[in-house]
Amino acid sequence: MVAKLIDIAQAATTATLLMRKKSMAESATFSREMDQSRRAIRASRERLRQRHRDDVARGWEDADPSTVAVSAFQADVLRSAFRGLDV
Repeated sequence: MVAKLIDIAQAATTATLLMRKKSMAESATFSREMDQSRRAIRASRERLRQRHRDDVARGWEDADPSTVAVSAFQADVLRSAFRGLDV
């Protein structure tokens, strides 16, 4: 009877240790995968920023001077400034 109890206790202890080891391995794997995801997101954001910068730079290079957007307020300021010159 005592031998059976010792065997049961050893089996329970072994199972507990194996479960703990597996849990720790899963936690480590999860952490690695999260770190990899964070790096991928960071790289993706940086690529988007770079692409946006390139698009903005290309917009300035390719901009036709006759199609530059000017707000109504800016147009009023320019009109009054040129009106004051009396050229």
